[in-house]
Amino acid sequence: MPPENMYLATDSYTRREERNKMKNKLKLIADLMQYSLPYYSHFARILNARIPIIKFRFDLAPIDIDLSLELSPFSSGFFMSSCLSHCHQVNPCVRNLIQLLRIWAKQHGIQPIDSTIYFNKL
Repeated sequence: MPPENMYLATDSYTRREERNKMKNKLKLIADLMQYSLPYYSHFARILNARIPIIKFRFDLAPIDIDLSLELSPFSSGFFMSSCLSHCHQVNPCVRNLIQLLRIWAKQHGIQPIDSTIYFNKL
């Protein structure tokens, strides 16, 4: 019979591995946005925080934006849809950003855990 703490070590390793994957994806998103999209500037990658984020500025509005990734399959789609809808009302360019992220995710083979969880449509 395996020791109980073996499962804790495996679980901890899996979480650390997932967190590293998320940090790498955030780095790629930041690079893609910084070097491909006009009107976005002041990029800061805060990847070692409790919740890793990318901070940047949309120069046309001008507004500061924080972007993070959620790994949990239990996050609320309704809440996310409401947030994106509000962001789109404030600035219609959000739709283009979401479309860019969808294309990027598809090209990099990033798939949702559940087919009902994905970037919300505006």
